[in-house]
Amino acid sequence: MFGSPCCIRLRHLLPLVLLAFMLGGPGAEETEAQTVRLLPSVGLYTPFSDLSDVREQDGTSVFEAGRRSTTMAFGLGAEFQGAFRLQAMYATSEEVPVDGVGCDDCALRSSLLMATAAAVIRPFPELGIARPYLVVGGGIKRHDFDRDDFDTGAFPEVFRTQTNPTLQLGLGTSLNLGALRPEIELGAWISRFDGVEDGSTNFLSDDDLQTDLILSVTIPIGF
Repeated sequence: MFGSPCCIRLRHLLPLVLLAFMLGGPGAEETEAQTVRLLPSVGLYTPFSDLSDVREQDGTSVFEAGRRSTTMAFGLGAEFQGAFRLQAMYATSEEVPVDGVGCDDCALRSSLLMATAAAVIRPFPELGIARPYLVVGGGIKRHDFDRDDFDTGAFPEVFRTQTNPTLQLGLGTSLNLGALRPEIELGAWISRFDGVEDGSTNFLSDDDLQTDLILSVTIPIGF
């Protein structure tokens, strides 16, 4: 698993994540005045690419899983001293279209959960009412599949519920509206996705990097 090109690329990004943690503190004076902030959020989830293609060992296509439909996303996090964040984001269940052997308008239902730790970097001063920030971190991403509407017959190792390491990147802005200071953020979670079970002797899959995007609005609650 860890020897695959996808995981190697993720490992090479670890030094950038560590650097982000070291740089996260400076430039967040106002936020640091609040030791802990809770971050309830709501938004829209969409994938950046198709999910995966599954092939037989000779290269014959078996299943093609497309993009998961856009759906609602909800999150809850805690931010410490304006520089370090723990966060969970959940994309609600929606259909993944599947074409392939024995499938006429088949569909999986899938939900997505990401749990991460990240540095929050605020290198820029407040620009009018807005203050931009960056998020860099990592954690885990869980694809949870409901296969009731997807009769794979003899293919139980295809499109399984799975948990993989993920890189988190984000770009957002805090808005100073007086007593209310909402945050608008576009986040990306980048991970490997295994189309078939590891060690399968019947099938191969692309196992490309999967990028999931969430555009969210957060109303911080400070303590």
